[in-house]
Amino acid sequence: MTNVCAECIPLAVARSIVSIAAHREDSFHRVCMEALRNLSVSNAPLVAESDGFRVLLEAVLDPSFKDLSESILMSFLFLLNDNKGR
Repeated sequence: MTNVCAECIPLAVARSIVSIAAHREDSFHRVCMEALRNLSVSNAPLVAESDGFRVLLEAVLDPSFKDLSESILMSFLFLLNDNKGR
């Protein structure tokens, strides 16, 4: 696995991840949702600019994402608790 600096990810790539995560019929939907959750903790302004928090919030409310909803909620709580995330 390759580690990538979260601050080096271009906006276009973040928007692509958000687009795939929002498209439920895509086979990479769940993978992009998890990548978006990880990116939200590492680079919250990028996720906010690419409208990724909307997709993450919709996933929390979706019953088919019970396995991911807890980790997404924990990410939201982490961001709300962090001074940079407020």
